[in-house]
Amino acid sequence: MFRSLSLANALLLFCAVVAVLGSLSTARAAGIAAPNARDDAATSSPHSAAFAAYVAKHGKNYCGDGVVSCEESRLREKIFHANKLTVDAHNADATKTWRMTLGKHADLAPEEFKRAALTYKPSARRVRAVHDEMKAWAAARLGKATVNNSSVEDIVDDAIAGEKTAAGHRAAPAAWEEGEPAAAPEPAAAPEPAHEPAPAPAHSKPKHTHAKRAASKKSSPAASPSSHGGFPEEFAWTKPGAEYGAVVGPIHEQSSSCASCWAFVTADSIAATYAVDITKKTRKRMDAPKLSILQLMDCDKDDNACATGNMYTSFNWIEKNGGIALASDYDAAVPSSSQDDETLQCAANVKSTLTTPGMCDLKMTAGNEALMRAIYETGPVAVGINGERLHFYDGGVITAKECPPAGAGISSINHAALVVGWGVENGMKYWLVRNTYGEDFGEKGYFKLERAEPHDHGLFGTCGLLFESVYPIVTKVGVVMDKKEMEAKCVEGSVFKQEYFRDETANPGTLLGNEPASRGAIEAADAFIETALGGAVTIAKREGVAGAALIGATVAAAVAVVVVRRRKASANVAFGEAERLLP
Repeated sequence: MFRSLSLANALLLFCAVVAVLGSLSTARAAGIAAPNARDDAATSSPHSAAFAAYVAKHGKNYCGDGVVSCEESRLREKIFHANKLTVDAHNADATKTWRMTLGKHADLAPEEFKRAALTYKPSARRVRAVHDEMKAWAAARLGKATVNNSSVEDIVDDAIAGEKTAAGHRAAPAAWEEGEPAAAPEPAAAPEPAHEPAPAPAHSKPKHTHAKRAASKKSSPAASPSSHGGFPEEFAWTKPGAEYGAVVGPIHEQSSSCASCWAFVTADSIAATYAVDITKKTRKRMDAPKLSILQLMDCDKDDNACATGNMYTSFNWIEKNGGIALASDYDAAVPSSSQDDETLQCAANVKSTLTTPGMCDLKMTAGNEALMRAIYETGPVAVGINGERLHFYDGGVITAKECPPAGAGISSINHAALVVGWGVENGMKYWLVRNTYGEDFGEKGYFKLERAEPHDHGLFGTCGLLFESVYPIVTKVGVVMDKKEMEAKCVEGSVFKQEYFRDETANPGTLLGNEPASRGAIEAADAFIETALGGAVTIAKREGVAGAALIGATVAAAVAVVVVRRRKASANVAFGEAERLLP
């Protein structure tokens, strides 16, 4: 039969076979499993030397049972080589301040990396707090004395009516308490010598007494300070000085398919804060205790284990449920080879050691100085960031220009990490951030983000790290602290909190598709709209843009409201519509 085939028919048959194979590859790339996915090793084409070396280095196994090549491995190889082009092009650019590498996630497409490793969501309360802070910030930028009885729409109306403020002569952004008017700024006090009995971390500590702190909370500049309060040029809790023990422990590695960054960061921030606090009180070196991540994964039902959680709600859960246990106690009761194993039953009767009766929430608009002060005086600070630039990170400083918050604002925060210090590299100021991707990630498990001064176009910090930053108030289980004592733990630029309830429907980042809009979704959309308007007004006023731009912003917001309230679409749809139309 085959002998009788003409050359033309043979070519047609060959083309048909190629087309079928191509369609199977396309289906696989789209996430559709093809039948007979595994090929026999003897008939599979070999992988490239570069990909084979990558597989060996990272212990990848795509096919199972010793099979070298299969459909899955060939798909991963294609992705690997596509990513290699990205990495090579980046590293060939002499203007870049950071390096890329083909690390353990190099066989994932960017969207796959986001789904696998970047699913953390910010606290719903924090989403609403951002709205409040942005509204007050916009008012301050326009010379408003109070925000109690004025909405951002009122500010827009005032601007369109012709209110003029000369560029460079507006009221400076001011710190504010929730519900209080923004106070007029005062000149920053010069740093004074330290007089506290506690040892300072490797450097003399700038003095901020509680009395001065309370007075300055209503008056100190909230962003872009001319100096940073006398803090050292470089400091990190990885090397805090001889008077301290190991404040931060070994780097963790979260499971590849588990969004457990929140649990690692929660436990590590509690342990570090406690070690710093006790060392200052007793003048005795103390290593940070190793707390149980497994307990948070198994028992914290306010959060969602591998389906992500949040530091704020986890701090609350720990206090409500009697504390957190040492890893040596809890992990012995429910042994597992993985610290973030979510398959185990909660061991309810294990002794807890530390608890978190409150927390200190850094104001997003308090800028770099507040974060530096919190780190320097209390220990590492837990933050939420947009982690998309971490996919291929190898070392160096990721710039603010290359990693602004993604278009969805705070809802673009998708990873939790721990800021442990700061420094300067090749003239660029940076934050040193502890990650949970293992010691072979980045710079021995750490990465660096530019410590850029906040400004109108970059208020939120590199990768959005100023959106959500918090540190716990920590004590031993059974020790009672009164409210004043807890409030004193929160340094200037931070606000004391005791409760952070999660409301999933009010968090823009959790609403997908076209579900009917809930009341929470509508409120969240309103918050987003006011924030967007505030930013538009500020930029328009500063740059002297005509009232048409402000009207355009108002129209965009109105469209978003219609989408949510009348069409009953999800908040995300409204956000996208508003972002598309904003000038």
